[in-house]
Amino acid sequence: MNRAAIAGMALFILSGCDTIQGPPPPPITVNIPVPVSCIKDPAALKAPDFPDTDEKLKAAPSTFERIKLLVAGRLLRIAHNIKSEAALAGCK
Repeated sequence: MNRAAIAGMALFILSGCDTIQGPPPPPITVNIPVPVSCIKDPAALKAPDFPDTDEKLKAAPSTFERIKLLVAGRLLRIAHNIKSEAALAGCK
């Protein structure tokens, strides 16, 4: 390589160090309001009719039927709690 090419490359490489920039501008924070669906009336989350009431448990003909009612009631309560908590979480 000739000296002019080497000098040109050196000048090109070193000229990048010459650009000194000031500190970056501070970040800008923007609050964007987002509509959130919120249940206005918590009574709208009325509990369903659970199958494991005292009357139904006493009227069940066997222990197996009572346990089926208890399991169905438990599963329905779990589903209702999940739905209620998810609906009310958006209100916070």
